[in-house]
Amino acid sequence: MLLRDAYSKTELSNTRLATDQTHFYTMVTALLDNTWDISTDASREKLVKRLVAFGKTIGSRIVSNAEVGRYLSLSSKQTTDAEKRKDRQKLFIDIVNNL
Repeated sequence: MLLRDAYSKTELSNTRLATDQTHFYTMVTALLDNTWDISTDASREKLVKRLVAFGKTIGSRIVSNAEVGRYLSLSSKQTTDAEKRKDRQKLFIDIVNNL
């Protein structure tokens, strides 16, 4: 329900989190594994805004944040390596939490 609403009511569907398989996989597994509070409309909206912001950031040609650069690097190679996926997911969660 969270993603359905986010895709239909925000710009999330136009970001790389929706259009790139690796980023989508990382987002979905982070949503499934994380303890983000999405119990209220306000908490869901806050998380979706952060996801949209992150999606726009990774779609930008210029990345000035070192953590985002590291995430993109982890996302571009060895995407089937379980340890790399775990590192990428942790970094994804940390970045989204800090937006």
